[in-house]
Amino acid sequence: MIKKIKFPIIVFMLCSISLLTLVKIKRQDQINTIFLREYKPTCPKGVVTVVDGGRLCNKIFEYVSVWSLSRSYGLVPYVPDSIHSALKNMFTHLRIPPLSKLNSLDRCLVPNKITLNTTIYDISNLEKTLRNMNESEEPIVLRKYIVLVDSIVPFIGELKEEFKYQPVYINIAQARLQRARTIMNGKHGNRETLFVAVHVRRTDYIGYLRRKGVTVTADINYYRHAVAWMLRKLISDSASSYNIAFILASDDKFWCKAKLLPEIQEEIQNFGNETNLGGSNVFYLGDQETPEVDLVMLSSCNHSIIAYGTYGLWSALMANGWTVVYDIEAKNNPVLVKLMNYAPIIFAKKLQKWIALS
Repeated sequence: MIKKIKFPIIVFMLCSISLLTLVKIKRQDQINTIFLREYKPTCPKGVVTVVDGGRLCNKIFEYVSVWSLSRSYGLVPYVPDSIHSALKNMFTHLRIPPLSKLNSLDRCLVPNKITLNTTIYDISNLEKTLRNMNESEEPIVLRKYIVLVDSIVPFIGELKEEFKYQPVYINIAQARLQRARTIMNGKHGNRETLFVAVHVRRTDYIGYLRRKGVTVTADINYYRHAVAWMLRKLISDSASSYNIAFILASDDKFWCKAKLLPEIQEEIQNFGNETNLGGSNVFYLGDQETPEVDLVMLSSCNHSIIAYGTYGLWSALMANGWTVVYDIEAKNNPVLVKLMNYAPIIFAKKLQKWIALS
């Protein structure tokens, strides 16, 4: 005979089970809290960062130097918030987090301004320094304005994939190039157009070079020589007929339009008609009010002619075609030039498609 269980007893049993369940949940929450507190990520070892300095392309190369070092040596990259903020408007995604993210890690001190200006490693001994740095709690801090050529060169083929420009800049830049393409087709017939970026850095940079002991800078003869070399090279390499458009951008628009552009056009005319040359023209399409668009436009060209400065240097690396650079060593004291750590010439000595002319 089955005895009936009274209703109050059932209620009591259910309440007891529920209370026990709540106690277990509460206890588990406490355990989880302890676990999270005990295993909160701590400050990573082997951090590499850089001092922020300069304008847009200085910041780009500071970022890229950190990025390339982290790739080569398994380091943990961070960049100053000011660099991250400036570049996130230029590129669609940035993999390297800002230094402020270190605040979320337990017992991790963010390198302050004093540290960023003092804990700077000698680049000449960087290879030796970095061998065991991935286990060091001391951050590697690179100096401002740095361009780590040796570190960047192995990853040049990955730059376009890693550093994708914002679509808003791409659209405007492509519209400018399309206008030039339309003019070329109207004058010389419908052919594929090869674009050659010509970046002309003058203004304050000339004064900087003079202070460094550089007395002979890139002049009109250099750009004419570079244009002639580029025309010969592109024609000799091409099995088909192309239109060739030279696209100028500069921080000295008036000098370029009044002095340089007519000289380049004359060089093109003197070159004459060649078998594989559809036609060639020069256009000034730069706009100092939109440096981001100018940078994307130059980067979108097939080949490059540059003199000096990080702006033209970065656009040439992104274009990744034939590049003519000004041979600053040819007519200046090579010892002084070497002390400058002149990046375009260093790249030209390491990259097959980079040519130094004076």
